[in-house]
Amino acid sequence: MSDSSVVQAFFNQIVGAWTFTLVSTGDPTGTERTISTGAERVWRIGDNWVVAELRGVDTDGGELHSVTTLGFDLSKQRIRGVVAGTMAPVLFELDGAVSQSGTELLVETEGPAITPGRDLDRYRDVYRVIGGGRRELLAQVRKDDGSWQTFLTTRYERSA
Repeated sequence: MSDSSVVQAFFNQIVGAWTFTLVSTGDPTGTERTISTGAERVWRIGDNWVVAELRGVDTDGGELHSVTTLGFDLSKQRIRGVVAGTMAPVLFELDGAVSQSGTELLVETEGPAITPGRDLDRYRDVYRVIGGGRRELLAQVRKDDGSWQTFLTTRYERSA
């Protein structure tokens, strides 16, 4: 479910400055491994759009940099957006909605496969507001049975 007022309310919760820790959560043993830390700044473009710029350093010393644009497309009555970044040489086009509770935004895309034997995988990002100045982003891949497996979790804390 999404309408512009629900989307605007969700965006109000994520606008600002954040620090983050990105962890790998796809290990079958449940072991988490920190991949990157850094900062993200989220700002508005009008009422219906936000831009998030993330900058970090991975555990190997490499730069992690991405820009995400998300907004409510009135003509489609859906969340639309794009992600460009150092993590892959493709532009990810996003499509989704805000949950009825207003605490989660779910967007899907297709991109280079992480699943062996495939060229492309279907991905879903779950943006979740936890409260108390915290939120998280779950990066998930669709499994053969149609379920979603989380392989990365980004944990954010508000810094300003």
